[in-house]
Amino acid sequence: GAANALVSVLVPGLGQVRVNGWKKGLLDRPPLYTTAAVYGLMLSGGYLKVSSNAKYEEYLAATSQSEIDQLYEDANSLHQAALICAGVGSALWITDIVWVAVKGAKNSMNNKSYKSRIGLNYDGQSDALMIGYTIKF
Repeated sequence: GAANALVSVLVPGLGQVRVNGWKKGLLDRPPLYTTAAVYGLMLSGGYLKVSSNAKYEEYLAATSQSEIDQLYEDANSLHQAALICAGVGSALWITDIVWVAVKGAKNSMNNKSYKSRIGLNYDGQSDALMIGYTIKF
């Protein structure tokens, strides 16, 4: 069910396995790709942010104008790359969570032992609209 989305909160892609099942072939394992992509992007974003902070510290200690300009540009570029990596990783993670929740809810609805439906019907004999509720077991 939709509760498998909580599994994807902890490990992106794992909720997909729980709502879709596990395929046999290595190339049929998108959950592994989701996990690798999300963690890779988030770790890359963290590494780039640490690198950006280091370049910024060098920028603060620099003395010549050309060195100051270059280090500031490097620190800014690394910071922007860190934001992009972390943003794309977060977007993938959130997309995985939402997809698992929707797919799990759909699976729960399909596995019910009964189906219910509310409908609006026209009765030609009495020339009236009728509201109906149907339950099929």
